[in-house]
Amino acid sequence: MFKIKNYPLYPIFAALLLCFIHVQFLSHTIFFISARLKSIDVLYAWRSKNTRPLAHLQEVVVIGIDDASYQKMNRAWPWGRDVFAVLMEELAKLNPKVVGLDLSFVGESAKPETDRWLAESMSKNKNVIIGDYFDAQGHYIVPLGIFRKAVLGHGFTDTTADRDTVVRRVRTFVKLKGTPEPAYSFSSLIAYAYLGHSTSKCIESHDGNIFFSLPAKHGEAVLQKIGTPVDNRGQHWLSIRYKPQHFTYVPFWKVVTGQVPRGLIEDKIVFVGAVSPVLHDSHLTPLGPMAGIYITAGEALSILDADFLRELFPGKEGMVLMVMAFVSVLVFLRLRYFAKTMIFLCFEALIGGVSIFLFQTKNVIFEPFSPMFVMGVVFATVLFYDSIKGLLESEALKRQAVTDGLTGLYGHRYLSLRLEMEFNRHLASKEEFCFVMIDLDHFKRINDTYGHEKGNEVLVATAKLLKDGVRGSDVVARYGGEEFALILVRAPEKGAFNTLERIRQAVEQNKFLSPTGDFSITISVGICSNKNPDAKSKDELVRLADKALYQAKSKGRNQVCIAPHDAEKK
Repeated sequence: MFKIKNYPLYPIFAALLLCFIHVQFLSHTIFFISARLKSIDVLYAWRSKNTRPLAHLQEVVVIGIDDASYQKMNRAWPWGRDVFAVLMEELAKLNPKVVGLDLSFVGESAKPETDRWLAESMSKNKNVIIGDYFDAQGHYIVPLGIFRKAVLGHGFTDTTADRDTVVRRVRTFVKLKGTPEPAYSFSSLIAYAYLGHSTSKCIESHDGNIFFSLPAKHGEAVLQKIGTPVDNRGQHWLSIRYKPQHFTYVPFWKVVTGQVPRGLIEDKIVFVGAVSPVLHDSHLTPLGPMAGIYITAGEALSILDADFLRELFPGKEGMVLMVMAFVSVLVFLRLRYFAKTMIFLCFEALIGGVSIFLFQTKNVIFEPFSPMFVMGVVFATVLFYDSIKGLLESEALKRQAVTDGLTGLYGHRYLSLRLEMEFNRHLASKEEFCFVMIDLDHFKRINDTYGHEKGNEVLVATAKLLKDGVRGSDVVARYGGEEFALILVRAPEKGAFNTLERIRQAVEQNKFLSPTGDFSITISVGICSNKNPDAKSKDELVRLADKALYQAKSKGRNQVCIAPHDAEKK
């Protein structure tokens, strides 16, 4: 077997090949993509349950358009812009630091005066951000001009989902066609409005990363650049830490009716958006279904707290998995089954533990499914190799135990067991079979004249002629020294005689080369049928066949004799 420094090559090659197939092909199928993403979701869920909130969570308030607001206000959706004008006036009394309206005020309303009223109330606040969006054709849709002039800024609110429809990534800015100025996300505008900095000056992208200029510490004026990688669609991982219940929440109706205390809103970031399922603004996230306003708020918080995610081996996962497969297969090949299993379980637990630790403490994504799957494939490959190796070794030992090393024929032990089995089986079925004893004539003379190597050559050649001269169901064995034995199953005495006569002639005609000239050898054969009246047991059958062999030798050798029956004796 091929080996690399005492390591067998086959399981190493098989493990690496299976890992390569996974990296190049399987990992791109929908099942494996989903499994990998779901394993990352486990990291999100773990962190959400086991870490404390970051600094800015308490500075965010969500005002939700919910079912209770529909009932209290008794107005059908969509609400007129006068309702939001009232909201803006009430919020102005509460003095929020930033207001983010997760709504798109596109086109003129039926009553232009309500548009002016809403625009005036927005401009009074001087801290309002409103939403843009991309339509189904990818066109960038912005609010009505009167509103764009009245607000501090406007940014896109679109969420992007992975192939399994779960939101895990966001776009912070998009380069628009036909204009040098990019569009920024709604959340980034709110975050930098809260910090008092310009979004366009604080966000830049190059070399496959997006960089945010943020305070080194909470409340500091000095900014530092913090980068996070983006994919080919300009998306980066969204650090979703909070579920809706983590946010300070106020129903929309309480604000417009003036029932919210100033201290709850003052100097806070206020997000206004739909939370009712009726408005179909719910998205799947790693923490479960969530209204879009909470995703938007979470994105703003990730910027304010510099809570960015990055992958441990971006673009190099395949190479890492191949190295892991190579190292693990070498480890497994050195261990016994129990130790192998325990190490495998420890490896799996270690991968999971490291993934959780890195995600929770370092914001690093070490996706656990792929390495755990590869480790499982390697473990199964080594177990399969061990099973096949054990089976082959067992079969080899069995062959060594029952076969003759020189001729490859069955040995005396197997012959004895098989003869007893055939004797009992044919006795029960009343069928006839024959046992045959064969001896090479004057074999000692060959060894003395031509040497033992030539003698071995004669034994091997004779064994092949015997095996070729009988059926596959018959048994050919080396009885010992220059003696052979046959079990001819379901064979009558006459048929056995004819078979052995053909074999005798083939042996006689076979020529062997030697320095002193060609030579041949002959055999003497004794046959006994289980139908012989004296063959009452296996041992008697052997004795009678041996007696017939002795008879063939006493008659001059090179002939076939059948053990006589009782009638012949008389």
